[in-house]
Amino acid sequence: EITTRLVGSEMCKETDTERHNYIGDHIRKLREEKGWTQQVLGKKLGKKTSTISAYETNAKLPSVDCLIEMAELFDV
Repeated sequence: EITTRLVGSEMCKETDTERHNYIGDHIRKLREEKGWTQQVLGKKLGKKTSTISAYETNAKLPSVDCLIEMAELFDV
């Protein structure tokens, strides 16, 4: 599936895969901005370090509930 979204003043087309990669990249960025290791984030979420790694490397997508919990932890 291809969707479009506004980035700055340009419309960008993105595929599901690109959105998937976007999520993992941002989880890593937000975690690093907090100065947390994957282990620290995992403990806060009740997840294994390997699960956090899978999210960040786009091997696995977090559930909606997990995304909401991360948003609250990261204040976004």
